[in-house]
Amino acid sequence: MPNWARASLANVGINIEFTEEELTEDQKEEVVFINSMIGLVKDGFVNVFYDPKTDVQPEFSLTDKGVKEAKKQQKR
Repeated sequence: MPNWARASLANVGINIEFTEEELTEDQKEEVVFINSMIGLVKDGFVNVFYDPKTDVQPEFSLTDKGVKEAKKQQKR
């Protein structure tokens, strides 16, 4: 798991070795969000910017590929 994802989970009080039963509904949503973002980063749709020395949370931006896909989805 990328450092930025670990930091995001820790920021909402989720230990890296968690069980689903331990999580609140908000924490479960965060896990789903982070998992989705990991996939978007791997697929080249999103860039992530995170410096553990200065950032509490990562920042995300669309790549050119992500912008093209978003425009394509808007037309549907």
